[in-house]
Amino acid sequence: MHASVDSDFSLSVKGDLLAADADPFKSTDWSMRLGGDSRPSPSALERGALIRDSLAVAVKPCRYEDSAWKYAVLAELAGSNQSPEDSAERGLALSRFADDFVPAAVQAQGCA
Repeated sequence: MHASVDSDFSLSVKGDLLAADADPFKSTDWSMRLGGDSRPSPSALERGALIRDSLAVAVKPCRYEDSAWKYAVLAELAGSNQSPEDSAERGLALSRFADDFVPAAVQAQGCA
């Protein structure tokens, strides 16, 4: 899913259903976006989320077709007019977005 504001690409959201033992924080595609040290802190892993000023990765364990899985979401801000301007506020906004979006996406995927 991609969203634009005033014709400027603003938000990209990608969700994937992953095997229970998969580590989305090690995904080549996602870790390149994370930049530098892509490993989240132990507390971030326990929460199942990594939030940066323009990127959020959230992971929720679930059951799909009677098997254990994970649903992972990558939300990334893009474009030249990132809002809010303060990077800490952007991170907080992404965190709130992930908190609201991930449960709905997991349910829509049919993963309980």
